Amino acid sequence: MIPSSWDELRIQARILESEIDSKLAAFGKIGTRPVEHKYTPLFTSSATTCRSDVTQAASANVDFDSNFSVMCNEIEEHLQRLTQINERMATFVPETEATPTSFDNTRNPLTPTNMMVAGKLSQLHTAKRHREILRDYAQEFRQTKAKLIAARERENLLGSVYRNTNSTTVNLDGDFTSKSQSDVDSSGSNQRSGLQSNISSSTRLLLDEQEKYHRSNRLLDEHLAAASTIRAALRAQRYALRTASTGLSNLSSRFPQVKKLINRIDWRHKQDSIVLGLNHTEGCWSMIALWTVLLSLFCYVSSEPYKDCGSKIGSLISLTITPCDKLPCALYRGQNSTITIEFSTKQTVKSGHISVHGKVHGVRVPFVLDKSDLCEFVSPTCPLIPSIQKYTHTYSLYVSKLYPSIPLTVQWELQDGSDDVICVEFPVQLI
Repeated sequence: MIPSSWDELRIQARILESEIDSKLAAFGKIGTRPVEHKYTPLFTSSATTCRSDVTQAASANVDFDSNFSVMCNEIEEHLQRLTQINERMATFVPETEATPTSFDNTRNPLTPTNMMVAGKLSQLHTAKRHREILRDYAQEFRQTKAKLIAARERENLLGSVYRNTNSTTVNLDGDFTSKSQSDVDSSGSNQRSGLQSNISSSTRLLLDEQEKYHRSNRLLDEHLAAASTIRAALRAQRYALRTASTGLSNLSSRFPQVKKLINRIDWRHKQDSIVLGLNHTEGCWSMIALWTVLLSLFCYVSSEPYKDCGSKIGSLISLTITPCDKLPCALYRGQNSTITIEFSTKQTVKSGHISVHGKVHGVRVPFVLDKSDLCEFVSPTCPLIPSIQKYTHTYSLYVSKLYPSIPLTVQWELQDGSDDVICVEFPVQLI
């Protein structure tokens, strides 16, 4: 009794699996037959053609919905029946997991007990195989159904514009003719009314998407304009840096020649001094007098190692650079040098700023300052008034390691707006 029932269950399971397979194949082909939209002119001699096209489109939509529902119900019913059969097949092998432990093939593998265990194992594998087939069919059905629903929604969304344009026609006589439901077949009227509501919602979705597209386009234009502005600024900076680099290159190429010329002049002076000392007995006194004059000039230059470069509001009193052992003063890269300027003012100065440049072969290169407020580095502090005879400006300048080791002239300006309170220049050597 049990083997015959088992065989009947297997036969029914195979029949249902074959039917489900064929129905799934037919179900998947529904989405491969899209609804064809025929072009119909808006201006016609009569509204008959437009009505017929809309009727055909509505009929096609109704056929698709009806076929989809019928096939879904049939496949779900077959899957439910196959599930019940698999559950009944599982009742024939309830204790199969523990049975193989009693299988003894060492002595006599063909005993009735071992044959019964082998039959149970075969039934277990068969039931397991049918369950796997059921699971695969159910998964394939869910995926195909989801794809068809998504394709249907997409077709309704994209085809709404065509259907809206055909909802109203204009005769050649100039009369507007609107289609009514009496022009369409009476069958499927509820489905067509639902289709019209889907058309309006789909049109709204299309308008929303169009608005988002235009908004994204505007944002993209703004970003492109900002990028163009940044590009122009970078080009201007590159041109300025290229000009400064060219000036520095020309300076480095000319400085060796200037240094060589100075060495030749010094050697010629030494030769003249030696010749004068050997030829004239009074040359020694002349040399002493000459060296005295030179030392005096040197002391004068040492005491005044700077020059006023156009002070308008104030008067320069003195300049001190620390440290400074010899002229020109050495500014060590990566270290701080203190600049002290004593000055007086002819007008009242309420505020101002500090500007420092290095002049290399006529090219002004700015020094980077951490702080540039004039009143913060002046004692007594602002406002600067003419009644006070002397003000002291003290600033600790950091020389960056990025600067090259070259001699240059520093131009130090204390400015009140566009006018120079104090402008002083002094030579230095970057080391």
